[in-house]
Order: sequence, then structure tokens, then C-alpha cells
Amino acid sequence: MRMILYGVLYQKGNSRVIFRTKSGKTLCVKSANAQKTVVDFGRQMKAQWKKAAIDKPCLLIAHIYYPNRRHDLEASLLCDILQKAGVLKNDRLIERMALTKGLDVKNPRVEMTIEVLEKSLCAG
Repeated sequence: MRMILYGVLYQKGNSRVIFRTKSGKTLCVKSANAQKTVVDFGRQMKAQWKKAAIDKPCLLIAHIYYPNRRHDLEASLLCDILQKAGVLKNDRLIERMALTKGLDVKNPRVEMTIEVLEKSLCAG
């Protein structure tokens, strides 16, 4: 199934914000941009994905178009969103990824396809 998600895919790892609560506990949470991506992409995925969640090993092919060259090619947040939106039962089912990075200043987006694999690479 092919999906197009409009917006910037922010990075999960580099976009963490560390802060201390009133009780003195230190927390590390996703930045506001990453949190917005989770909400926006999740809403778009749910609107496009009408099937049951994939529960078999799969291949994720993603063409990620950023608004500038400052972004690293990174898809871990996308994998988390796929699980949260109900496209995948678990993002650990992604056994292969093919990622490409593009530049589109006016229309950042992710064009992706998920294919179920005939045979798991992890089968022992």
C-alpha cells in the first residue's frame, strides 16, 4: 500500500528536550516539532489506511522530501507512527528499509510503500 504524508518528518533522536519536573525528576520528551509530526502524520495515516494492521514481516520503502538540506535521513519516528496509527501491529516487523532523501522546499512530504515479505529474514 502506498501512502503520501504531507509535512516535515522530524528526527526522533535529535529532537528530544530534557527538562526537570517540580519534584526534581529529569524527563526526556520529544520536541514540539516531533510531537506535532506524530499527530499530523498519524491523522493522515489513519485516513489513508483502511485495512487491518500488518502482523507479518515487511519492507518499508520511503522517499523523504525535506524543506532544506539540514535534515539527516532518519525514519525511526516514522516507524513509531506506523505502529501508533494501526498500520503495523509492531514496528519491529519492519525487517528491511529502503530510504531516499529528497529536497522540496515548498512541499515536504514522505512517500512510502509497505510490502509484506514472503519470508522473514529473522526466521531461524
